[in-house]
Amino acid sequence: MAYRISRNIEGSIIEWLQAAVDADWASFNIRIVKAFTQVYNGSLPVFCVQVITPNPTKLEIGSATWLRNIEVSIRIFAQEDGARLDLSDWLLEKIESSIPYYSYTVSNGSVSEKVLSGKINVNTILRDEKELVNLENLEQADKFRHIISFLCRVATS
Repeated sequence: MAYRISRNIEGSIIEWLQAAVDADWASFNIRIVKAFTQVYNGSLPVFCVQVITPNPTKLEIGSATWLRNIEVSIRIFAQEDGARLDLSDWLLEKIESSIPYYSYTVSNGSVSEKVLSGKINVNTILRDEKELVNLENLEQADKFRHIISFLCRVATS
């Protein structure tokens, strides 16, 4: 079974982000997950990658071609405010360049093949901010949470 565009984007961003974290932040043991529930089962810091919604729009009036502007959010769960700021600035710099886009095939619940199929280009940054401001009665993981969300489009090769 082949993943469709949203899952391919999610998987591609997770792989790209893991490689970037390993290159620049290896000694910090930063985890990368794709579901909120996984954030709370382990150490901080954590990046949580989620494809929010595919926002299709018509190419032009009368056209049958749809453009898919996919919304992606990457949440940062940090140990303190300074780390939140450093990680968010670093991530914003990284997403300015294109991200490799892979097409994944899954067999028996595992990825059996991945093929480089293009690039993910970030079109618009929608949010880049501390996500929660009222810190009363929050779990430690939520106290220094940051969100970067953006619209992107896949350019296939």
